[in-house]
Amino acid sequence: MNIRKQVLKVFMFIFVASVMIVPVKAVQFSDLAPNHWGYEKVMEFAERGVLSGYEDNTFRPDNTITRAEFVHVVNNYFGYSGNEEKAL
Repeated sequence: MNIRKQVLKVFMFIFVASVMIVPVKAVQFSDLAPNHWGYEKVMEFAERGVLSGYEDNTFRPDNTITRAEFVHVVNNYFGYSGNEEKAL
């Protein structure tokens, strides 16, 4: 299966699974306006702890996401911390 199909499957799974009820915490980003096209989903994922933004309290919504940021988001979404032992 090619990488585009795999990435699409991950995004679709994240979208479908995002309707699950999860504890919420208040988050604010200084550069994310409520009229931004992705505001609602960004805030939803931030409140669930999937997205965290940058240390200066910004989200930088119009920047391109790096590979490392993408992996971080996916790992947070699925609850992987890297501390689990490998199964043999």
